[in-house]
Order: sequence, then C-alpha cells, then structure tokens
Amino acid sequence: MSEIIFESNKGVVFEKTSYKNGKCKLAVKDKDSGKSIMTYRYKDVPGLDSPYINWENLNCCNGWTYDENYLYTAVQNNRKLYADIALSMYDDDWVAELNRNDLPTEKEAAALIDKLKAEIPDDCILGSAGSDRDGYRSRTRYIYICKDSAIIEYIDLAEVFNTYERLGITVTYSAKESIKKACGIPLKCFAADEYRDYWETNTPIKLIVIGLLLGYPVETTASLIERDTG
Repeated sequence: MSEIIFESNKGVVFEKTSYKNGKCKLAVKDKDSGKSIMTYRYKDVPGLDSPYINWENLNCCNGWTYDENYLYTAVQNNRKLYADIALSMYDDDWVAELNRNDLPTEKEAAALIDKLKAEIPDDCILGSAGSDRDGYRSRTRYIYICKDSAIIEYIDLAEVFNTYERLGITVTYSAKESIKKACGIPLKCFAADEYRDYWETNTPIKLIVIGLLLGYPVETTASLIERDTG
C-alpha cells in the first residue's frame, strides 16, 4: 500500500510504501518525471512526535530543490530548532545589465537580513555561520536562525532513544551520554567552527544529533544508520 505523505511546492513528493513484513520504503521522487531522488527503508512503526521533527524539514536537506523561504521562518514558527541558510547575492549593476530579475541582488539580500533581524522573536537568535564566499560579481553569505536554548530543552531524548529502539536501532549507554552532552550545547554553538565537526555525519552519534538539530524524522536517520552500519 502506497501513500504520499509530503508534497513540496517544488514538485518533490515523499511516497511511503508499506509491506506485510512490517517494513516500509520512503521514496523521494520528482512528481512530474517520477524519477527517484532518494530512498529510505525502515520499520513501519510510529516515529517521534514533536513539532520540531517533520517531513518539511527533511525536504530542506540539500539533496534536491526546495523552497528556501521556509527556512527564513521555520524556527520562529516552532517547526525547526536550527536553520542553516546560504544566501546568494549578485552585484546590483550586473543583475541590471543581464536583466535577470530572478537573481537576488546584494541590496535585496541585505534588506532580507535586516527584515529577519527586526522581526526575530525574543526566544530566537539570528547570526553569522562561517565565512562568506566571494565569487565573480557574486557573494554567498552564511547565516543561521535558531532557538536561544539547547535541543534538550525542546525534545525529549528518552523518547528519541525509544523511537530508535522501535526502529531496530539500539543506542548504547555511552552513545546516549555523548548525544545528551551534544544536545545540551546552546544551539547557536553549532554555527561555530569548534562544533562544525558534528556536521560531518560519519558516525551514528553525529547523524542522530544533526538529525535532531535540523528536525529530520527519526525514521530517516535510522535508515541511514542501518544502511551504513548493517
């Protein structure tokens, strides 16, 4: 039995197929062509119930085209704990010369940042994440928006570990302690160089922490852990 559990405004659909053996497949597809973009496989059991963990967050994982506007307000709207944003901007005169209204100018990008700063709620932070990158008549500015607290203040880690257990992933005691420590770090610290190592999701612990940070459904990180570790 198959069902669409998420559809983006950019033509990407998440199609879940359940099987009689208790497993399921989540296929991320291009709606028009039907081309598969990514596939997750996991036990067909209840996931983690949290407003900060949802399919729309997974849609922004940079593996396919998504609506970047979502990231500008997801944290403020209690849909996400941390949003990492790369703002591309182009030389104003060059954009006018090319007559490319679809390209964001430096003035427009600066105005967007000023607007976000002016409207940021008291429980959120907007800051710079990493060094800006300069290109030919262009610039990429890295910013973040996050809650002014830590993951552990918003997500019940005991329920996280229970969810992984339901999915067939046993988190050891030492791994739990490492995850608890990381989840107690102020969210803004994940933009600092000393904590950027967590973004290299080459271990189950890092996958779990970054999955919670960015609000990806636990089922999908469990799928990646099972795929990589067997």
